[in-house]
Amino acid sequence: MIHRSEQAVVFVRHAHRDTSDRSVDNGISEKGEKQVDELIKFVENGVFPPAQVFWTSPKLRCRQTLEPLAKLAGAPLKTESLLDEQGPNESRSEFSSRIKRLVEKIDEFKITTYLCSHGDVIPEAVELLSGKSVDLSKGQAIKLVKGESRWELR
Repeated sequence: MIHRSEQAVVFVRHAHRDTSDRSVDNGISEKGEKQVDELIKFVENGVFPPAQVFWTSPKLRCRQTLEPLAKLAGAPLKTESLLDEQGPNESRSEFSSRIKRLVEKIDEFKITTYLCSHGDVIPEAVELLSGKSVDLSKGQAIKLVKGESRWELR
């Protein structure tokens, strides 16, 4: 259980994507909808803490993953471009700099926040925040809590 004084961030990798046409920003698949239902159950059962702030990558699959959780909390869903996957014209250096800017913003969080992003963003951000390596499958989530010197996986 999370205490009021703890600062937490929950990273959610977007649910399974509809891959019928990979050239478009399509949403989640039927499998993805089931993954979102599981995330909702985890929140309702206290596995993940309630939140007041929800940030999502601009991609439709991310918005569709987090929107039901934000609605459940009665909170707005904010699109944050720093959470977007690495773009085709974005160098590795530019991508890393963007993730460092994201981590700086996260470090300023004072309340529990959910962030929905991609398989390239989340591992890099979590490693910068906690020093730990993670690999989330689509539809999975991980919670970090602000410790004395850095964020801790919980």
